[in-house]
Amino acid sequence: MFLNSNSDQWLILESVDSTNSYALAQKQLASGTVILAKEQTSGRGRMGREWKSTAGNSFLFSGILNLNLNELPLERISFIPLLTGLAAVKACRSFFVNDSLKKFSVKWPNDVYMESEGHCGKLGGVLIESEQIDEALIRCVIGVGLNWKGRVSEVSDAEIQPASLFSYTEMDRFDFAPPLIREFNQLMELLAINPVNILSEIRTCFYLDQKLVKISDKIFRVTGINDRGSLLIVSPEDGSEREISSISEKIIPLTESEEVMQ
Repeated sequence: MFLNSNSDQWLILESVDSTNSYALAQKQLASGTVILAKEQTSGRGRMGREWKSTAGNSFLFSGILNLNLNELPLERISFIPLLTGLAAVKACRSFFVNDSLKKFSVKWPNDVYMESEGHCGKLGGVLIESEQIDEALIRCVIGVGLNWKGRVSEVSDAEIQPASLFSYTEMDRFDFAPPLIREFNQLMELLAINPVNILSEIRTCFYLDQKLVKISDKIFRVTGINDRGSLLIVSPEDGSEREISSISEKIIPLTESEEVMQ
């Protein structure tokens, strides 16, 4: 139930359409396999959205886990997207232990944000894809894409502009894999016991908390994440509350100027 931390056994690809697509297609790869790519030509986000990366300056990662439903019930497996985002946040922090100016957060359900010098940007994203092998076994692919260094081109229709972990660094982007795998495996160990502590930690770095967001052209205020990992929102118009466990629309945080207008 853990990703392989032995770098000698990682699969490192020169170029691939998508590390997740590769992982899903290679049925013979064992549980725990870690796949890294130097270049990704057709990266994907949630709901088939394109995820652009810069060759040489992006961290492109997929891990494979075969999960037994008798050991890890489906309701706990549903926490893995948030859990992976938290692992990425904690891995990012490991590079800046003495820098309090950089803050990292999770945007429900699958993005990682970085705030630095008054600017907030999207650092990376998580894409979890799975398939049922038999009644008791799910094959789960954990994808993580991260802007490692350099200037990232702006995206015209993005709800928030991208950012890079480093403007410049001599560290290789694959240096992000060890802390990510370490944090992920530790959180998976906790998940098997009880996800409550994981949720408590996610709430401390939850970007959307108490923010106004736009969902399907309607405005809501985010009030938190419940114990099932669902997003809690309330309508400012009538005070009605809703719980969102999955969503097919973008969750777009309002800017400060947009919030003032509400």
